Amino acid sequence: IIASVWGAATAWAQEPSDDNPAPPENVTLNTTDGVTLAATFYPSKRGKEAAAVILLHDDGGKRTEFDRLARRLQLAGAAVIVPDLRGHGESDNGLKQLRHEDYEAMVAKDLEAVKGFLLRRNNEGQLNIERLGIVGIHLGAALALNWAANDWSWPELPVGKQGQDVKALALISPEWSYKGLRIGEAVAEPDIQNELSIFIVVGRRNNKFHGEARRLYNNFAKHHN
Repeated sequence: IIASVWGAATAWAQEPSDDNPAPPENVTLNTTDGVTLAATFYPSKRGKEAAAVILLHDDGGKRTEFDRLARRLQLAGAAVIVPDLRGHGESDNGLKQLRHEDYEAMVAKDLEAVKGFLLRRNNEGQLNIERLGIVGIHLGAALALNWAANDWSWPELPVGKQGQDVKALALISPEWSYKGLRIGEAVAEPDIQNELSIFIVVGRRNNKFHGEARRLYNNFAKHHN
């Protein structure tokens, strides 16, 4: 699976290999509801030519699981950030058991904090926020779809666009509903259907996820040639 995602995600970078990448940076992100998130940023030497990639772990996961993939994407020229979502890894929020509203806050708060970090690095010329891709595993896939829909929902301003930065999603073992976090409304959004490149990965031996992925594929396939 990771090899497949690697093949798809490196296409976002579209740059020759960088054999001497900058070292990863451990950073702290603060959400608007007072949660402190731990994250690792893998900077690119490509400046404004660098695609930005967010890697999102599954429920019960942590950011270190993505280190190998993040480093390979960095070698391809991408700027990569991997957060520990609230209640996971080194992120501090004091929660012992996640509730439905915590999963919703991952979309509305955690990913907005990640986007804010990337925007600051974009403004410093370290990456191109308008070439943003997200890789998400299971829960991470649901978060990616819902947050991409939020990103494309901002109205146009007289001075230019807001949001609309997510251009590609790699969804690993996506599920239509995970602990009350549903993807149906996001999938139905015309911008998500028509404006994004979507890559879906699922294991052949998992009948449940295979059926969920096939359903998702069929929904997107009719909007793409």
